[in-house]
Amino acid sequence: MTIATTDPEVEFKRRIILDRKYAIENLLRIEDKRRQLVPMKLWPIPADIVDHIVAPGFRGVIVKPAQVGASSAIIADILLDTLFVPGTNSVIIAYEDFITQR
Repeated sequence: MTIATTDPEVEFKRRIILDRKYAIENLLRIEDKRRQLVPMKLWPIPADIVDHIVAPGFRGVIVKPAQVGASSAIIADILLDTLFVPGTNSVIIAYEDFITQR
């Protein structure tokens, strides 16, 4: 059932719930190369990864290239679930100390 509305706030909330990429790009901020907080923008490869993560039946195996924002997209998806899905716990494990200290 589709609910039509002209209220921008209601439409924004509906899109946040139904569209994971829209939620990431409109709710989350990330540090750029100058360490300034900017809205998170999903480039093509991370956007495809988010599409696959939220697809029904996804099993959790991703082969990802380096330096395209794939890890940030995956972490953003996990963060939204952790914040908005009751009972969700998340753990991120890193194999390098430097990465965990940032």
